[in-house]
Amino acid sequence: MPLDQIARRALAAVAEAARGRGLTIRAGLGQARAYGDPELLGELAGNLLSNAVKYNCPHGWIAVDTRTDVDHVVLEVSNSGQPIADADLAGLLEPFRRASQQRTGNSSGLGLSIVRAVAAAHDGELGLRALAGGGLAVRVSLPAAPARRGG
Repeated sequence: MPLDQIARRALAAVAEAARGRGLTIRAGLGQARAYGDPELLGELAGNLLSNAVKYNCPHGWIAVDTRTDVDHVVLEVSNSGQPIADADLAGLLEPFRRASQQRTGNSSGLGLSIVRAVAAAHDGELGLRALAGGGLAVRVSLPAAPARRGG
């Protein structure tokens, strides 16, 4: 399954909301074929990009990258936003949580917990990193599908 194409579709789905908030999007979608269920991987990418828009600051930025790294493919979504303490990172993966506070408003608060579950179901790994100027980088690494042979 081409993870770069899944990421491209997820980007298109959030493009209007991102424009409405004045967000700049940088996409470096290198070829990345992963083993996995395309619908679940679409949910994973969609949740990451929805969060990147929702928890960003007005006129901020989003960076989306896909690449193949030996026997794994990587999807990384980074965004500007409010500062996040390193101590709060693990809590972001729990349902109904956002940084050091409980989620409120019209969000279910399940986005990153779903991302974690989908990554685990695909024998992948999920990593979070708070960015120095505020915001978050989320890295998902999944087993790579073998290259196609012949034409």
